[in-house]
Amino acid sequence: MRNWVWMFVLGSVVECVAQTKSFTNAPMKAPSLTVDIAHEPSAKTLVANGTMRAYRIELAPGAETSVDRHEHDFLLVSIGENKFEFVGTGNAYAMQMSDGEVQVMKGHWAHRVVNKSDRPLRIIEVEVVREIQPEKAMCGLNAKSCMGSKFAESDDTSYVESPLFETATVRLGRTEIGPGKGMPEHGHRGNHLMIALNDQQITNAVVAGDIAQLAERPGDAVWLEGGIVHRVMNRGTDAARFLTIEVK
Repeated sequence: MRNWVWMFVLGSVVECVAQTKSFTNAPMKAPSLTVDIAHEPSAKTLVANGTMRAYRIELAPGAETSVDRHEHDFLLVSIGENKFEFVGTGNAYAMQMSDGEVQVMKGHWAHRVVNKSDRPLRIIEVEVVREIQPEKAMCGLNAKSCMGSKFAESDDTSYVESPLFETATVRLGRTEIGPGKGMPEHGHRGNHLMIALNDQQITNAVVAGDIAQLAERPGDAVWLEGGIVHRVMNRGTDAARFLTIEVK
């Protein structure tokens, strides 16, 4: 039986079929036991709960992870420019991602990550327990383009919020807040994860709740419970860019 690997890029679907000969020049290895990514030395746990598991993987040039198997669909977020390969026991897929680029990978595929660049690799893997189901996207990915971007500009408000894709279980959006400005008060029904794409100083003010001052680095993540109304403000001198992954 052939092993199929699916990669969903925003706007298209790429199908990769396992071959007897690898597509990679990384050395093939004998099958080995998989390691839970939580125990992978090059992976730092950002979030781990019954809804999402998020990890930041950092690899030196030419380095690689152990063999890991995601039991659920997962998002792949590039922090900086990255060139690497997913290498299975009998197949491989070359990846080249720009800063802030997002791709969706189907789960249930044992693989290791090999850094093919002469620079350190930094990627975020976000596993969604209820699955992402990219093949059934309502918008984005292999479906119609998402609509409903939001933006505003006033004395204390400057932001652009763009939906990237939505499925039956999850929404992904990208937000940019101008320096010294903020977003209007808004609510989230579901739990959600914010992933910083650049250096930023953010204030997260929950209505009738806590006010948190956050100093984020690229690849940092903040977990927020659903059912809240909050306002996010940028205290920095540069625009703050981040992704929001909301579970329905």
